[in-house]
Amino acid sequence: MVLDERILVLDDEHSNLMLLSKTLAQYPLETFTDQQTLLDQAGHSTPCILLDVEMPGLDGYQVCEALRLKPETINTPILFVSAHDSLDARLKGYAAGADDYICKPFDIRELQAKVGRALKNGAYRKSLSDQADISRQAAFEAMTHSSEQGQLALFMEQAFNCSSFPELGQSLIACLKSFGLNAVAAFWQNDEVYMLGHQEKISPLEAELLRQSRQGDRIIDFAQRSIFNFSNCSLLIKNMPQQASAYGRFKDHLCVLMSGVEARLKSLQVEVKFQKQQELLMPVSYTHLRAHETVLD
Repeated sequence: MVLDERILVLDDEHSNLMLLSKTLAQYPLETFTDQQTLLDQAGHSTPCILLDVEMPGLDGYQVCEALRLKPETINTPILFVSAHDSLDARLKGYAAGADDYICKPFDIRELQAKVGRALKNGAYRKSLSDQADISRQAAFEAMTHSSEQGQLALFMEQAFNCSSFPELGQSLIACLKSFGLNAVAAFWQNDEVYMLGHQEKISPLEAELLRQSRQGDRIIDFAQRSIFNFSNCSLLIKNMPQQASAYGRFKDHLCVLMSGVEARLKSLQVEVKFQKQQELLMPVSYTHLRAHETVLD
């Protein structure tokens, strides 16, 4: 087995450390005589730890308990190598969180076999832990995605009930806030533009960026920011997530969101145009009706 990190060995006797180093010469080792130094060095990637029991200051049981309290070494294989051969000593070792107990003087082949088995078990535990982390992350992202999809659906429903550009813009900004996004939106109407954002005032630079990039690519990324361009609307997001999976998810959401805004803007334009036509026709219709009534009289 090839190890990327060193097995840590703690014993207050240098002669014992030398013996263990020779016995386990096939593995990379790092030896310690000071308990705190070992506790500081032990980490998530430590493949295995060997501890003596009788030491000045913290004994091996206390060191083992301290290691089990660290998230980085809660599952790291720990073996006691001790001259105490009683049942009570073994029970204390087990209670402290050790995986195995080897008595001095030890049989070389037994020690090598137990360390080898501990390393395999540790690698298996780490694999299971990593898989569990991946599964938890996938489940969390799935729940997050589901929640975000619900917010998108709610916005689409609200958007098609908006009767004006300001109302639609405010609904859009509220939806983006629920995603934790800071944005400026622009609705293009011929030569006119309606802009709004999280802050009351939109900076001249933000407005100019939206105007100049309007004819550019559909999505423009720059310095943790993104601009989304559609025919009748543009959106500047000032705090796009930097994690690749989150960025990809939000990019998809925002394209769907802006497609909905685009569709509603077009329908609002038709509704406004129709309303204006009706207003223009009303005096004509009224005059025609009065003339008809006069003829009848």
